[in-house]
Amino acid sequence: MSAGLFAAAAPGLIAPAHAQQATAEAAPATPAVLAVEIVVEGGDEAIRAEIETASQLYDVAEDEIENPDDVFRRALVDKDRLVAVLYGTARYGALVDVTIAGTSVLDENAGAIIERAAAAGGTLTATITVTPGPVFRFSEINIVGVGDEPVPVEVGTTGLTIGAPANSGDIIAGESRIVALLKQRGHPLAAVVSRDVVAEHADDTVEVTYLVAPGGVADLGEIRVSGAENVDTGLILKKAPFAAGQRYSPKALDDYSKELNALGVFSSVRVRPGEAIGPDGTIPVVVELEERKPRYIGFNVAYGTDTGALVSGYWGHRNLFGGAEKLRIDAEVSGIEAADPEDFTYLLGATFSKPAVLTARDDLIASAKILRESTDAYIRTGAEASVGLERKITDQLSVSGSLAVEASTIDDVFGTNEYLFASVPLTVAYDTTDNKLDPATGIRATAKFEPAAGQIGDTGFMLIGEASLSAYQKIDDDARFILAGRVSAGGIFGPSLADVPANRRFFAGGGGSIRGYAFQSASPKTADGEIIGGRSFLETSVELRAKVTDTIGIVPFIDAGSSFAKEFPDFSEDIKVGAGIGLRYYTPIGPLRADVAVPLNPDEGDDAFALYISLGQSF
Repeated sequence: MSAGLFAAAAPGLIAPAHAQQATAEAAPATPAVLAVEIVVEGGDEAIRAEIETASQLYDVAEDEIENPDDVFRRALVDKDRLVAVLYGTARYGALVDVTIAGTSVLDENAGAIIERAAAAGGTLTATITVTPGPVFRFSEINIVGVGDEPVPVEVGTTGLTIGAPANSGDIIAGESRIVALLKQRGHPLAAVVSRDVVAEHADDTVEVTYLVAPGGVADLGEIRVSGAENVDTGLILKKAPFAAGQRYSPKALDDYSKELNALGVFSSVRVRPGEAIGPDGTIPVVVELEERKPRYIGFNVAYGTDTGALVSGYWGHRNLFGGAEKLRIDAEVSGIEAADPEDFTYLLGATFSKPAVLTARDDLIASAKILRESTDAYIRTGAEASVGLERKITDQLSVSGSLAVEASTIDDVFGTNEYLFASVPLTVAYDTTDNKLDPATGIRATAKFEPAAGQIGDTGFMLIGEASLSAYQKIDDDARFILAGRVSAGGIFGPSLADVPANRRFFAGGGGSIRGYAFQSASPKTADGEIIGGRSFLETSVELRAKVTDTIGIVPFIDAGSSFAKEFPDFSEDIKVGAGIGLRYYTPIGPLRADVAVPLNPDEGDDAFALYISLGQSF
């Protein structure tokens, strides 16, 4: 038996060669019902389960027959489809017979017989008889080069082992492994020309021979770009994570594709080797692109029983000057359940970014905003601006630094105060998660240090430090159950609590903090219960994210933490604990979240529960 062994088993490609044009007959008053019986010689239940899963006839068992020709077609497909399934279990002597109404589907009159039997009504019985035969095992595995050209891979590369069951899927996978290893070793045009599979029925063994064209070893050469109509080709070339003359590797091209996708200006990115190796031993890198529409708009709506409704909108441009520069303008109004618009929170801001300003991994980021915040702890009117650089050190690790200026007038429990200071925020971020919107595995860690100087109370200086760690672990292979946890902490050093600008103090409580407690409420307060905020905080959360269906999930969770008056968490405040359950509706842009939480150790005046609705996971 040769490679044609697999061709005959290709499912879904068999046309009903013996289909008959039957004379139309009057439909019975009660349509016939299809019954499917599966008989496995030897009674192997594992094989029966595979046959049931693969059979197209079994898919419509117990259904009323509306189209007899469809039943006939399914039976013909099953004849070869089920042989393919048995080849997948290394049973190359397997026999499959399909009869309907006692007639083999290979009978030249089968189509007409099936149509007459269906027209008679009642039960139409189809019988699938399977004789699995013995399991064949590998006796010989060979890798041969075209024209006896040496192939620099070992037989073990295939993953096949002498004496192991010769499953057809493993043979096909072995071909892929040979090509993958050759490409990793610098052969960009490597291919398996053919595979010869010989099944010896005398001793139930299989010999496999792969005929391989390894092609030459090549270095990466000229980059050829197509489809970049409005994006600067110089930027595309600069983002290449390899140098000309570097040895070819699939990873280099995959990394290049990721870099171009990260620019956010392309709807499609394909990076592949050229068709031939040049006389200089290099192979061109072909980059095929499709651009996204440059402009976009959007909006967001969120609600919390503690903060009220939030409405925001944005407009953006992905390629402002042709170098994938991004400009986004945001506007937001929140707290709109208040009767007086003066109690609303307003924000208007803009963010500009330019990639690859120094090296391919350095992005310039500038932002500015004006705002008015109205919370239970303070009312602030102010403006902020910053400009800085973010460097991507690896795919997981990045660092950033910027120069920021902030001006505010704040009314809080300490009176009305004005602040004007500059700061230098420095951030390190590490992210190994598998999905940015809804991770199933990995961790996210950030650390931020921000020294600030200027008009800040009596000291004129403060240092803010914050760190957060989130971890995600799927419990099952399909990621239907995910355990997620988070811990965050921070401290402010330098000024007294009264001198720290209220918007820079740490507050605990709310939908992004400790659910079940009102926004900012799990924080130091005055004797009269007015919220002050703290100079340090500590929070932790644990969730079990369970999918009930592909689009619906439930999330039981527990949060705990507080903020404190001292620079370090000294537990002078009670650790507040909230628990609840959430509903998730999974969409392509992330899950829609609705959480209900109750405070487990509430203070007098705390609400009995809190509801939060927003887009995205809680962390």
